[in-house]
Amino acid sequence: EDVLAAAEEEQTLRDALASLGARDRVLLEALYLSEIPVPYSEIARRLHIAVGSIPALRERAIWRLTEAIISRRLAG
Repeated sequence: EDVLAAAEEEQTLRDALASLGARDRVLLEALYLSEIPVPYSEIARRLHIAVGSIPALRERAIWRLTEAIISRRLAG
């Protein structure tokens, strides 16, 4: 049961990430899912944004990801 629950949670996360806009998805993947830590300077270069804007964008992306996960759980 634990393995099944973990697999379902992982799929929910993947689906929620896929539903985000490209900027949010790239940002969150770079910050949290990359095997090698990605420096803010590299993230900023990839997204064509200022390094200083990353914290605010991260906060909003996490909020949108949370909303997407909740929506999937309620629909599920």
